[in-house]
Amino acid sequence: MANKCDTLLPGQIRLIDIVHGGDVPVLNIRAVLLDSRPEYEALSYCCGTGQLDHTVVCNGCRVPVTETLRDAINNLTLRRHFSESSGKHCPVWIDALAINQDDPVEKAQQIQLMGQIFKAAQMVIAWFGKGDAAVWEAMDKAAALIRGLRLIEKPFLGSWDSVVPEEFAAAGLPPTDQPIWDGVRSLFQNEWYKRVWIVQESAKASRILVACGSRHLPWPLLMKLHKELNFLRLRHHFPEHSPTTIEALQVSEILMDAEVEKLLSLGRIKETTEPVDRLYALRGLFRQEVQEMIEVDYSPQMLCEPWRAYLAFAKKYVLVDRSLELLAMAPSTHRPVELPSWCPNLDAPSREGRMNISPWAKSQTVRHGGTTQKGIFWAGFPFGTPPSPQVQLGANAQLQVHGFRVDVVARVVSKQKAGSGQGRAGSQQTLDWLYECLKIAQEALQTTASPPAGLVRALCAGETTRGPKFRGKSSEWLCDLWRDFVRLLEFRKDPEREMNDLWLNLDHLDQRRTEIAHYQDNLGLWESFRFFSTTGGRIGLGSPDLRGGDVICVFTGSMVPSVLRYDRDGSPDVATFVGEAYVDGLMHNEAIPDQMKEKTEWFILG
Repeated sequence: MANKCDTLLPGQIRLIDIVHGGDVPVLNIRAVLLDSRPEYEALSYCCGTGQLDHTVVCNGCRVPVTETLRDAINNLTLRRHFSESSGKHCPVWIDALAINQDDPVEKAQQIQLMGQIFKAAQMVIAWFGKGDAAVWEAMDKAAALIRGLRLIEKPFLGSWDSVVPEEFAAAGLPPTDQPIWDGVRSLFQNEWYKRVWIVQESAKASRILVACGSRHLPWPLLMKLHKELNFLRLRHHFPEHSPTTIEALQVSEILMDAEVEKLLSLGRIKETTEPVDRLYALRGLFRQEVQEMIEVDYSPQMLCEPWRAYLAFAKKYVLVDRSLELLAMAPSTHRPVELPSWCPNLDAPSREGRMNISPWAKSQTVRHGGTTQKGIFWAGFPFGTPPSPQVQLGANAQLQVHGFRVDVVARVVSKQKAGSGQGRAGSQQTLDWLYECLKIAQEALQTTASPPAGLVRALCAGETTRGPKFRGKSSEWLCDLWRDFVRLLEFRKDPEREMNDLWLNLDHLDQRRTEIAHYQDNLGLWESFRFFSTTGGRIGLGSPDLRGGDVICVFTGSMVPSVLRYDRDGSPDVATFVGEAYVDGLMHNEAIPDQMKEKTEWFILG
């Protein structure tokens, strides 16, 4: 904790000079102007247990710290990195020591500088803890593992159990039961990935060095290792946090250009002590006009009622949101009663899981005027400049949105997709789900096709039009792939049964395993959504809370349809925002008839 007597002037930060390490490290803290371009490193770390059971000496005063921080300081001492200009030990910026955590005003001021602090650092040290022998071996041999993994040309079918030992051996890779692979797993399961603050810290950094025990690994090398494992589909033993974080941070420039909604979605699955930090920790990554919409406030009331910060931001941002994607984030597992249905509760996971439909709607293949073209697709408006959203704020934080009604939900599949498709039980659960979706689709579309092409698209929200393995493929090809996937599940469910289908010979399986794996991955992305049909003969995917009778509408300027629910016992004019929806026909190759778009109205969302 910073010396309370050392008040910071505007634009100042505190840097720490490490005198020596040990059981009780000795440090000196000094204030500098950030604009003076001081040379320093920044520490990015996880607090661990949070217990302040160790001590450091700062400017002659004993300060309690966590064991994790004490160990990280000792690692910085061992590295002996010296400033190139001064020849002295390079100072370091550490949040717990550089910010007076007991002063909400200073904390708010320093939090607003966080993006600049990590951007200006010569290097960001990502402290992964002490580690063990397996992790150290994985770090030492990361380059060799990458070279070996690159020699394997095709992905495996779903897990480490599907690895062909001969392929690993031919590539010079250790067998999968060797400790080094446990070390690789530990690298991607580290608690560091779970912190919401690492999103900004990593994205702003010009250079990142992963430190674990006495070992160090450049961040780009860790990214390459993950990329190769991801290509081979050997990532499924990694927890949710690591793949999501890594894929987002692989190229920091991509994240810096990301939409506000993508950053907020990433932040809501991370861990933080204070829920308001799900917004504040990302502030430095937003464009300037959005940063100005976020007033950093660590007052006791805001810490107790973080929903106030979320609503204050949403009321400003929704008025300039050109695609209304903020609404897609609104459905969540729990919500304060004070929060309107259209405003995201950033302190709760999305009901739709990790994915939202809106981002995937931007690059669909659409048919218009007898030709097929690829371009940005806004629901019902396939070409030209889409109309701008028309949004107004009413009393009691009600949101008024202009648009038109399209359809009404008729039937909803009784359950979400269950099972990974692996093993007998998982295959049976997935098959039951697929067959129920097939039955509802055939009834809605009045067809006996098995499957209808619309079903293949709808089950993965149109993702069959994306990726090199599917680009340019016909609907018939996609339907054949779906049937092959179902046959594979049937075989996994009961490998002992007599099957004469020549497709199941190993050569054919090997040839199609990449396409099947890709389609299975796409299905998995949307597994928390519900498949549905409408009274108008459409099919699609919607929120887990979807019910029969829900209204499907298109807001002017929105990329995807939305689902509203009117409570007969409440105000008949005020709707609850249920979530977004993929509706095949509106999202794939069909513009909404002009006569329907002429019947516009204002929807009031409470």
